[in-house]
Amino acid sequence: MTRSPRMVAEVLMDYPIVVVRGHGVYACADSLNLAYKWTCSLELSAKTAFIAHQAGKI
Repeated sequence: MTRSPRMVAEVLMDYPIVVVRGHGVYACADSLNLAYKWTCSLELSAKTAFIAHQAGKI
């Protein structure tokens, strides 16, 4: 039995969003709109970090 679902649920109790390698992003919020906001924010942060890394800034 995989531990991933339990671990995702545990992390989402303390954080609004979690990334699981090979599975994707999970978000938990009071509304679908807010969960979408968290997901979009994570995506933009990841893109920014990737570009900074490629530019040699990280």
